[in-house]
This record gives sequence, C-alpha cells and structure tokens, in this order.
Amino acid sequence: MSDFSWSGAIAQGTELLLAVLLAPLLTGWVNQCRAWLQNRTGPGVLRPYLVLRKLVAKDAIVADGASPLFRVTPYVLFGCMCMAAAIVPTFCHGTTRLCRPARKSSSIPRSKLRTSASRSPSG
Repeated sequence: MSDFSWSGAIAQGTELLLAVLLAPLLTGWVNQCRAWLQNRTGPGVLRPYLVLRKLVAKDAIVADGASPLFRVTPYVLFGCMCMAAAIVPTFCHGTTRLCRPARKSSSIPRSKLRTSASRSPSG
C-alpha cells in the first residue's frame, strides 16, 4: 500500500511556496532592524521584492565561450534551496510524530499509582 496522500502533497507544496515567497520579506525585515539599530532610516521592508523584479526583468548577458555549467548553475542553486526548504517541517498535518507529543504509557494502571496526598503518615 502507498502512503501517498494528495492533501499532504498540497500542504507541502503550499509550505514550499510560502517559504520562497516570504524569504525576501524576512531579508527586508532584517535589513530594517539593522538600520534601526544604527539609528538610520532603512531601505524598506519590501525592497528585496523590488530588487528581485529588477533582476528578473534584466536580459542575461553570457559570454560566447561560457560553458553550459555557467548557464545552469543559478537554476541548480535555486532548486537546492527549494529542496532544503521543502524538507523542513513547518506546519503539522497530524500524520507525523513531530507534530504531536508522544503519549507516555505506563505499565501500572492509574488507579494503582500512589500520590503524596494519598499516603498515610508513618509513624
């Protein structure tokens, strides 16, 4: 039997998409905090998104003698970062042990356990 579930795959894809989309926001927030610590005005929290838009709109300039490795490397690096973000458990789906605490089982029934209040003073 297969353990594959579409709901888990959709949740994993959503988590990956959120990680990729929110990463520039975290970078902008860190830059803003650095600016506040230095008593200056920061570049803005959304600045990394503007930089990414500018970089995507640019034409790629590649030398004539560049190897295919030079052209493929940015995509390989982006794929590796996405895979690293995908394997980190972020939200709980109720199917993993990481999400719910392990139940402590005892071989002694609860009714047989003695507490300090139920002990009689010896003496």
